[in-house]
Amino acid sequence: MNTDNLSDLKHFKSVKLLPSVGGAPRSYFYNTRRIDIPENVTSLSRYVLGFNTSTVVVFHGKTPPSHDWTFSNTTATYDTCTPNGCKFYVPDESLEAYKKAFTSKPCPLRGTSIIRPMSEYHE
Repeated sequence: MNTDNLSDLKHFKSVKLLPSVGGAPRSYFYNTRRIDIPENVTSLSRYVLGFNTSTVVVFHGKTPPSHDWTFSNTTATYDTCTPNGCKFYVPDESLEAYKKAFTSKPCPLRGTSIIRPMSEYHE
């Protein structure tokens, strides 16, 4: 397993059984380049997606997971993803739902510019 790319975790069956993803260790914000959020994840906790580098996050669920301080790694701002160049790819048919959910309280993204349809993603 390549620990610099947490998308490798999708190969572990137990991860797919988790309904929520809790807080993340600080070291994980510096090396992750891509992470896949399985379709059955319904909740993302504090700091889970607060990356310091440009990171691709691929959401596989048609329904956006709930969030709370999810997009930041500090309490100084709600959003460290947008200024760091992150991109969120979501199912095409759910694009507007993700934009609305992730720019709504609590702790929203600054805007929708980083939320893209899955059809635009090319590895």
